[in-house]
Amino acid sequence: MAVETSNLFAKLKAHLAHTQAKFYQPDSSDYKQVEQCFIEKPVKTLGIVKPQNADEVAAVLQFCIRNNVKFSVRSGGHDCAARTLVNKTLVIDMRDINGVAISKDKQSAKVGGGILTGQVAKVLGEEGLTTPVGTIASVGYTGWSTLGGYGPLTSHYGLGVDQITGAKIVKARGEIQTADGELLVGIRGGGGSLGIIVELTIKVYPIDKILSSTIIYESSNLEAALTSYTQHYEGLLSTQMLPICLQLQPAIMQMPGQGVVFGIIANWHGKNKEEGRFWIKNIAGAGKCVMEATQETTVAKMLQNNEKLVTWPSYGRVFTLNVKKLTTKTIKVLARHCSDALGVFGTRARHHMLEIYAVVPDSSIVEERVRWAAQVKADLEMADASVQQHCQ
Repeated sequence: MAVETSNLFAKLKAHLAHTQAKFYQPDSSDYKQVEQCFIEKPVKTLGIVKPQNADEVAAVLQFCIRNNVKFSVRSGGHDCAARTLVNKTLVIDMRDINGVAISKDKQSAKVGGGILTGQVAKVLGEEGLTTPVGTIASVGYTGWSTLGGYGPLTSHYGLGVDQITGAKIVKARGEIQTADGELLVGIRGGGGSLGIIVELTIKVYPIDKILSSTIIYESSNLEAALTSYTQHYEGLLSTQMLPICLQLQPAIMQMPGQGVVFGIIANWHGKNKEEGRFWIKNIAGAGKCVMEATQETTVAKMLQNNEKLVTWPSYGRVFTLNVKKLTTKTIKVLARHCSDALGVFGTRARHHMLEIYAVVPDSSIVEERVRWAAQVKADLEMADASVQQHCQ
């Protein structure tokens, strides 16, 4: 029989009395602040527990199993379908398990299972190192990396999933196990489906500074802007001229005073910064460029700056799908739907991964925007047989 909610925390605290775990009940003054995720969802959880190490994660899991308590596991809380929080479940918040231990040869690092992307970048950056990360500092590194992991360095070093060389998990019955063999293979792409990940061993690289650039094209004719860029990009690919140190992230977005625009977030992580500026100028020339702002920065600072663009909380969800190329048909679909769109964001690594953002700061229009995003996704699927679906 399930534990009554009123007794849950008393029993949980007694079970974890010998630990340093932190507890947050729904009536706690700081509960909403701790619970908050990127996408707001009207659910009522049983409460939050923050374990401080793998043994405490195992103890919480054993408690849930013995007492038939449903639970969810979170770190950054950026799940695209807002599944981080679930009604009537205990939230196991991993964010205090956030250590970083760099190997003596500075070729790998062990990171805690609850660490955020910005924390990884900051600690590694202090040693002149980095690893592929996403674009927002508050995203949980473990979820990001184990379920793919697109970001500014993936053109050179691979996806986040390609960096994982080891892991430690808490299995379904509360046993702590070092992952190897098939278990490690399953984590690389399967995320936390095989257990609660409490530690990852990842590859790191000697990168100090990068170039980060925002390019905006004249977009009064959105289809023409998309077509011009795509032809330029595909031409570079066909001649194998595109350098691996250049990562391009196309986006259709709303800009204050300009309406809907098409642009590129470009990053260069090679040592030769002049070569990087040359290539950024080359990409800016893929259409009529109305803005090109390039600065030398660190990965950690780039993530911090991107975080300022995120509205907390937001409402809605994100749809994603992969296409091998931006064909004439897919460009027409994007142009047709995005003249009024709040955002369409794409990342590439040998394909185009489109994220269709139905995420808004106003809950009164969320259903309308989700319907819009679902229609964009459906039309793209109809237009291009090469589409691969991810988050439904």
